[in-house]
Amino acid sequence: MNKVKKEILKKIDKNMKLINYGTLIFGIGLLIIIIASLVTTYGTVGEMGTKIITGILIMIGIVVGIINITSKESVAFLIAAVVVVMLIGPFMANVIQTFGVEQTGSKLIGELFKNIIGLIVPAALIVAVKTLFMTAKDE
Repeated sequence: MNKVKKEILKKIDKNMKLINYGTLIFGIGLLIIIIASLVTTYGTVGEMGTKIITGILIMIGIVVGIINITSKESVAFLIAAVVVVMLIGPFMANVIQTFGVEQTGSKLIGELFKNIIGLIVPAALIVAVKTLFMTAKDE
């Protein structure tokens, strides 16, 4: 009986470590979004730099989708991801139109939203595929 308990505790500990790494990686992704948006808007990042930033965000999104989102969280995550992706464009247009944000401000908002989508969409795709396989799996 003790052997079974130890094995279960090892699995739980392993899963908790993965979740902690996933949370850390997601936080790093958010930090990259903010820094990259500021640098792209106010700095001199060329086309290649933008591609590299987007590639890094896509890779982080894939890792977050694989490691950080558990099966219990998948439906809520997918709903939240769809809402963010669908409403981010109209929200941006409304903010720019309502508040008369100057050209630089609208570019910053656009970069933030573009980078958020670059992180969220790959994670959502991975979670959606995982959910499809879990749903289709015979039990």
